Formats: sequence, structure tokens, C-alpha cells
Amino acid sequence: MEAPAPGAFRWAEATGSLPPDNGRTGDRLTALTEDASTRPRQAATRLLGVADSGPP
Repeated sequence: MEAPAPGAFRWAEATGSLPPDNGRTGDRLTALTEDASTRPRQAATRLLGVADSGPP
């Protein structure tokens, strides 16, 4: 799988949530947290953490 896009990080940092898309982004990020590749796994985990922290 591919690492999350930089735009998603900017969105999450600015709004404290994932971009609106009927939950697909969250599902894909959750799947990436189990990825065998280190970079996608770490990026997905970081992005989910930023989004879970709420608005700045």
C-alpha cells in the first residue's frame, strides 16, 4: 500500500479530523497501520493520531 498523502496531514493538522469521504480514508489508514512496510505504517499511525487529537 501507498503512504498517506501529505495533503491529508495538512488537513488533519488544520482541522483535527480526516478529510470528508464517507470513512474510506479512516478505513485505509487503519489498514495501513498493519502494513509490513515501516514508512506507510508509521505515516498512517501518525496521521490517525493527529486526526484523533481534535481541532487545534
